[in-house]
Amino acid sequence: MEQPTVRHTAWLLAAVCLLLAGLACRFIGGSGQRFGDSLSDEARQEEQDAQQAGDEQAAPEVAFETPLGWRTLAEIFDTYTPQHDELFDADELAAIADPGSGSGELRFSVWCEVLARDLPPDTTLEELIGMTYGGPNFFIDEHLGVTELTVSGLPATEHEYMQFHGEPLYHVRDTWVEAGGRVYILHCKAFPNAFEDARADFDLIRDSFEVLEVGGAG
Repeated sequence: MEQPTVRHTAWLLAAVCLLLAGLACRFIGGSGQRFGDSLSDEARQEEQDAQQAGDEQAAPEVAFETPLGWRTLAEIFDTYTPQHDELFDADELAAIADPGSGSGELRFSVWCEVLARDLPPDTTLEELIGMTYGGPNFFIDEHLGVTELTVSGLPATEHEYMQFHGEPLYHVRDTWVEAGGRVYILHCKAFPNAFEDARADFDLIRDSFEVLEVGGAG
């Protein structure tokens, strides 16, 4: 009678371990994949093709953890290409979204972009932030607050505000990070009633963010 009891206990312990592991992954929110240093086969092939063509900017400039279930916009839209954001005057390095946040024809309503631009000469990060938000076409419906923090060992500034994106109103969080004369903006947004639920995913992206190789126009 002892042997079945031991075997039963072993199976029970294994089941508990698997359950705890699953709960831990769900709590952390990570997918175990990082944008930038864990590319899909298709993205890796595109990178290799670009390198063979002599594109010096082919290597990823940044990396970060992708939340569970999130996809790049290139995976959601077959014809998607990175954009230049006119409001921030910055180039898009990455764009990821939660497809589970979509409804009807709206493919998603929770997403993040990583934008990058050079810091203008004789301009501080604080001055650039002020010039950006004070631009003639940058409309903020309500400014919610500003926080000073550290991202990947680098000083950072975070602004939260409400802003209309077309017709819908969004709760937006911008995290500004400077490294080697380059400015990175983690631009994350969600509907106001969904932002707090998405905050943990936004935090995961921000807290795992790192600069792999500083790019720029130089």
